[in-house]
Amino acid sequence: MKARALIAFLLLILLALGVMGYLGYEISRNERTRTSGRYQALISQQLNDIDASFQNQLLSLEQELIASYDNQTTSPLANHLFTLDSANKLTSPAGPNLPPKAQAFLERTRSIWQSGIQFSDKSESPPILIQKSDSILGNLKSRSAKSLQSSPTTNPSGWHAWFYDNDVRLLHWMRLPDGSTIGSEINRPAFLSRLIGNLPSGNSLPDARISLRSATQQILYQWGTYEPSSNETSTLTLTLAPPLETWSLHYYSPLIPQSQSGLTKPVLLNLAALALTFLIIALWFLRENNRALREAARRVSFVNQVSHELKTPLTNIRLYTELAANSLPSDDPATKQLDVVTSETSRLSRLINNVLSFARSERKQLQLHPQTLDLHQTLQNTIAHWTPTLAKSQINTQTDFPGSPRVLADPDACEQILGNLLSNIEKYAAQGQLAHLTTQQKSDHILITITDNGPGIPPSARNRIFTPFSRLHSSLTEGTSGTGIGLSIARELARTMNGDLTLAPKTERGLQSAPMQPTKQNPGTTFHWTLPLGPVDKLI
Repeated sequence: MKARALIAFLLLILLALGVMGYLGYEISRNERTRTSGRYQALISQQLNDIDASFQNQLLSLEQELIASYDNQTTSPLANHLFTLDSANKLTSPAGPNLPPKAQAFLERTRSIWQSGIQFSDKSESPPILIQKSDSILGNLKSRSAKSLQSSPTTNPSGWHAWFYDNDVRLLHWMRLPDGSTIGSEINRPAFLSRLIGNLPSGNSLPDARISLRSATQQILYQWGTYEPSSNETSTLTLTLAPPLETWSLHYYSPLIPQSQSGLTKPVLLNLAALALTFLIIALWFLRENNRALREAARRVSFVNQVSHELKTPLTNIRLYTELAANSLPSDDPATKQLDVVTSETSRLSRLINNVLSFARSERKQLQLHPQTLDLHQTLQNTIAHWTPTLAKSQINTQTDFPGSPRVLADPDACEQILGNLLSNIEKYAAQGQLAHLTTQQKSDHILITITDNGPGIPPSARNRIFTPFSRLHSSLTEGTSGTGIGLSIARELARTMNGDLTLAPKTERGLQSAPMQPTKQNPGTTFHWTLPLGPVDKLI
């Protein structure tokens, strides 16, 4: 018992530690996830702000380029101007004997014009409101004056990226009302200078670093005091919006490790403290449990010894009471008084037998002495012993015992089982005025059926009537004496003799041949008691 209790306490400690460890791991992981999420949200907002500043600068640069088209000037951002007709055919620069600068431009952009490029509205920037003037007519001689003589209007414009000389380059274009297009090749160094010029200085970001990278992962610009290692991956990466979608921003920071697993040091310390606490509590409970078990064992031993000591004087009292009753005339008033003494000593003797049997059962020391029995004779002897007690409660005893089956069983155990069942009828089912017993021989066992027409057993109590010390609490049993171990002992004795004692299904209500039929108020109770035929294979 002590070993089982110690194992149980250790298992409880391990289970508690396991649960606490899992909860600690989940809490730590969730906290890291929340912290990382908040941190990355701040980083993401910072990178998005940089991307938004790029878009604002692109809008400013676009306005500057459009103004240069209108003023017939060359922007510092433009390497070379170009024009397309309404069929998207390059009209300028074109022709023989072009200057070297124009020839170099055509060489760089040859793949664009050969592909039959059509600048898509999907890549257009938001329309720019510009004031058209007649000065553009002088620069574009092939354009009709009527197409540009209008009030302020919005013309589609945008950016086009292409890959040349292991790098991404940009064109800016604007579609005119007559369907033709004007544009320029962007000077990459000037473009980068304008964009990067507005970025923070190198030491403006403590404990972190942001890198602006090109499509080939070349670092265009970076700032921040943190120096990431060569193989370190970025905490967060953001691809810029068009037309800079080939560029990306990379954020590095040592404040939050990129990957964490397992339990943190505070969680491990808390678990160690909990383990120590659980261990102290478990040892205290184990000591108290052992002390309670020793005390309970002493009490059981005392009750067992007292029960043994009471058995002999009770037997003598009953014997001499019966002798005294037999020596008196039947009409003598003292006879009835002696009958009461006999009845009460019998009840006390049954109680002592149940207590002794329960104590032996709990200690696994329940021993029976089987012998060949005439089952019906054994049952009749028990019923005869109970007849006076049942008659006082106006309970009619009926039997139906066909044949003379013989079983190998303990006669005292059989008398105790049937006595406990009849005692329950006398206590709880007297209003049904019936105790009906039948036997039926099966292929390998004898079925003994004990039926009454009492108030029955509530459905909620049917599963616990064989539990030790379990009694039904209702107005029908209020004030009824008993210990609640009778049915438990009866079943244990039956099973020890390789039989069983069960409560019949609720549908088996009373007995159809009984003089008092079952009703809703008195549905009755039926028990099935089985004993094996022939030799009993195993008796404890």
